[in-house]
Amino acid sequence: MNPPRVSIILPTWNGERDLARLLPVLAKQELAGGFEIRAVDSGSTDKTCAMLASAGASLVQIPHEQ
Repeated sequence: MNPPRVSIILPTWNGERDLARLLPVLAKQELAGGFEIRAVDSGSTDKTCAMLASAGASLVQIPHEQ
């Protein structure tokens, strides 16, 4: 039987400062079955989207108004 895969869901908006601390910690995690990062960003104007892309996150971008 395969171990379950973990999905980490992150709603983001200008989260550069928090992601700078969170993403390196997540990268060090060792989980049987692995994990994925899925993010929904609502119009960030900082480096949030670039940081998530560099971390291999699946990213959906929506307008800030939504």
